Amino acid sequence: MKDKLVDYIVIDLQPFAFGLGTPVFGDLVDIARLKLVDSKKLNDDAIRIRYQVLRAGT
Repeated sequence: MKDKLVDYIVIDLQPFAFGLGTPVFGDLVDIARLKLVDSKKLNDDAIRIRYQVLRAGT
């Protein structure tokens, strides 16, 4: 994301409690501005959310 090569981020969420894990986006230095584009129920336990990565001036 730091090289501005990502246009959209799609995340599937299914609640699950666990301990430490790997950060989803690694070592982000800058704050990414995101706009929610879509959300969809996948099943009784999961949803898919889609965000557009906003560039400067948008």
